[in-house]
Amino acid sequence: MHRIDARQPFAPESKTAARRLGKFRMLNALTLSPALCALMLKPPRQARFKLFVWFNKGLNFARDKYGDVVLWLSNRLLITAAALGLTFVAAYGVFSVTPSSFLPAEDQGYFQMSIALPNGASLERTSAVVANLTKILMATPGVAHVLGISGVNSVSQAQQAGYAFIIVILKPWSERNSSESALALMTKLKPRFDAMPSASIAMFDPASIPGISPTGGINFVLEAQSGQSFQQLGEAARGLIFAANQDQRLEGMFTAFSANEPQVQVMVNTDKAELLGVSPQIVYQTMQAYLGSQFVNLFNYHNFVFQVDVQADQQFRSKISDIDKLYVQSANGVQVPLTSLVTVKTVEGADAATLYNEYPAVLINGRA
Repeated sequence: MHRIDARQPFAPESKTAARRLGKFRMLNALTLSPALCALMLKPPRQARFKLFVWFNKGLNFARDKYGDVVLWLSNRLLITAAALGLTFVAAYGVFSVTPSSFLPAEDQGYFQMSIALPNGASLERTSAVVANLTKILMATPGVAHVLGISGVNSVSQAQQAGYAFIIVILKPWSERNSSESALALMTKLKPRFDAMPSASIAMFDPASIPGISPTGGINFVLEAQSGQSFQQLGEAARGLIFAANQDQRLEGMFTAFSANEPQVQVMVNTDKAELLGVSPQIVYQTMQAYLGSQFVNLFNYHNFVFQVDVQADQQFRSKISDIDKLYVQSANGVQVPLTSLVTVKTVEGADAATLYNEYPAVLINGRA
């Protein structure tokens, strides 16, 4: 058996390309390069326009003086090092004296609002609060449009039924005076919104640099780096916010995190399910299809793609007791009530979990 090199079929072509490339380089070196050198390296023509003449003289003078200074400093390294050290000291003094601050808030023609309802509030209740706030805002001088989105947490970007997000678009600056600026309107509306018992409302400017954060002002992250639970993390966040609001340098500190959202916990008795011939996967699929929704497939119709999901009607999945009406089929074909396989109880927990640097975290916002 002969060994064949995979590169052999391409050897003639590569040799031909190398010969042609060598000839082209030789032709370029003998003809084109000398011609270009003659064009590019010939003495420049003297400028006739006086402005160009003065510019060339000034440029040549500055170049010569710069060369003289560099040559003089290169022979006196001690003076050069001392001048460089004085430059660093002066820069440090200027930066230490100059006051520092956060990015300044600017009137960008709109401001944002975060609405949080009590734990367990429904989406219908949230939408009613948003509609009421929209009426109040539209009646405020200086406001042009109001965009309200229910069921969205503006800070964590999570979908939560008890939260809403409102963007208040102001009229053009030419139609507003200083009393109708974004900061003035937020200051004016804050006492009225704080007196509303139906929701907790926070107003804030957009980020000074778009994309740097969801909100303007201060963005603080509290991490649970020692394995604390969400309840402990929520208690620490509330304590931190209370202490921060006592500081006169801070204003409107808030968080959209809550660890006390009412939830329904369903525990599947896998041992009993196996004894009755029911797969736990069937139990989970049944609850997902009837209490939530389950994807089936996609189909094409008139050049459009449609998605098929299975879901029970709202009246059959609005109460915890609706679980009592569900049955699963065992391997023997027997209908087993779902209540005999699961344990249902109400608990409290976090509606949306946020991770920062791989740790459970709470996002805290405010103004300085």
